[in-house]
Amino acid sequence: MRSDHMHERDPTRNPTIYDVARRAGVSPATVSRVLNGNYPVSARTRRRVEAALAETGYSPNQIARSLSTRSTRVLGVLGTDLTNPYFVEVMAHIQRFAGARGLQLMLQNAISVSDEANSLRMLLDRRVDGIIMIARNDEADDTSPIVEAAKRVPLVLIGYPSVGQPVMSVRAREEDGMFELVRQLVTLGHRRFLFLGGRTGSFPTDVKLEGLRRALAKVPDATVKHLPCGYRYDAACEVLSREIQQGGIEGVTAIVAVSDVVAFAALDVLDDHQIKVPDDVSVTGFDNIFWTRSIRPRLSTVDPNKDQLAAIAVDLVSQMITGSSGPGSALVEARCVLRDSHSSPRNSVQDGQVQ
Repeated sequence: MRSDHMHERDPTRNPTIYDVARRAGVSPATVSRVLNGNYPVSARTRRRVEAALAETGYSPNQIARSLSTRSTRVLGVLGTDLTNPYFVEVMAHIQRFAGARGLQLMLQNAISVSDEANSLRMLLDRRVDGIIMIARNDEADDTSPIVEAAKRVPLVLIGYPSVGQPVMSVRAREEDGMFELVRQLVTLGHRRFLFLGGRTGSFPTDVKLEGLRRALAKVPDATVKHLPCGYRYDAACEVLSREIQQGGIEGVTAIVAVSDVVAFAALDVLDDHQIKVPDDVSVTGFDNIFWTRSIRPRLSTVDPNKDQLAAIAVDLVSQMITGSSGPGSALVEARCVLRDSHSSPRNSVQDGQVQ
């Protein structure tokens, strides 16, 4: 007859998967299935195994597992500006969906153009199972590092079209979202537009500009001026403030920003020049980050469905890792979120003063 002390944890040695199996009354293979999550296990059996794991203090040797399975269960995530809440929110969604699959994240922030290639190389050196890129550096034109990385591990771009096989892509229908937002402004009577931010020739800028121009295509008296300033708050403040001082927004009734962060800069600069939003000028953003609901006036914007982008990106990478599907791409809907920062045009701006 087996005595109780045989079930006690021996402090002189590390518990093994066989100890867990004996404690739970299951096979070692079943314990492995619970740990890896790669085969269905009944809820009752899973609870028994999880209890045995806690009682024995068993912790799988991740290094040994990665050597034997050639898998680290780690995804590399590459952002470009973690001071921008958009990237932080997308990353949080990625972490949630990856965690549900038992995957961990390794984060890199590619601030400069050279950082993109270096960060990809570093993630590959760390033997990640796949890579998710949250957009790209706005000035990075060379796509070869991305294509080469995708030949080694599954790689998906968020917010960009595929740059070539075997790179995967998931992005929102940003052009349609911008089209609908500007159409709402046109319906209210706006005709003089300033598109603020981004860089001519970059995909995130050009696709939004295309949506804006498409919405104005059948409005003969409408005009749009593009004022490039990148995507950062400080740069947008500097450029817009100078433009106002030089009379560059004379007659403008709507400022359409490339992102919510740039829209926040516009709100602050306009307030500094005593130009009221939306009474004097309407302002809209793009991304629907959390703070758009908290500032006053609450920002009208476009929601690119960040949680859905993250879910699909994780799903695409996971399917490629397990070999259950080949490279693919996906589009998700973008929707307008109309709040308080836009209204019918009532006045026009003349040399920084409201007339």
